[in-house]
Parts: sequence; structure tokens; C-alpha cells
Amino acid sequence: PLVNARTWYHHYSVMAIPVAILLSRSKGKSRRWWALTAFGYGLMAVFGVGWHTFVGITPLLDAATTGSLIIWGLLAYEVWREKQSTL
Repeated sequence: PLVNARTWYHHYSVMAIPVAILLSRSKGKSRRWWALTAFGYGLMAVFGVGWHTFVGITPLLDAATTGSLIIWGLLAYEVWREKQSTL
């Protein structure tokens, strides 16, 4: 799961398939792609461990949502690129 066994699992559960798909398409990806993927997943992981300490700091409370949006965005880009290559 995420980083800690006593954390919020729903972000990881919802994102497990998109992250797996991205990682399965990782061959030959740029450093920027890897950085965005790691940053998105990292935001979810940090949120899972530290969400109690983020109460009152709204941007940090949105970290898992932001990480999820990054992962979904990368996946949408991958689907779009694949569609463009088949046209």
C-alpha cells in the first residue's frame, strides 16, 4: 500500500490501476515523465502519512487529490499519444 499501514487506503486503492498502467508503459520515458509520476505518487504517499498534521493547511490537505490528478493526467496523455500513433 502507501507508506504506512495505518494510513488512508482509498487514494492508493483508486490509483493502483492507473499507476500500474503508467509503470507498464515506462520503457523509454523521459526524466520529466518519471519525475511527474514519482511526484504524483509521492504526494499521495506523503498525504497518507501526514494528513493529521496538515489540518489547517488547505493546500497540503489537497496533496493526495493533486497527486491523483497528476497520475490521471499522465494516463490521459498516454492514451492520447497512443490514439495519435494509430491514426
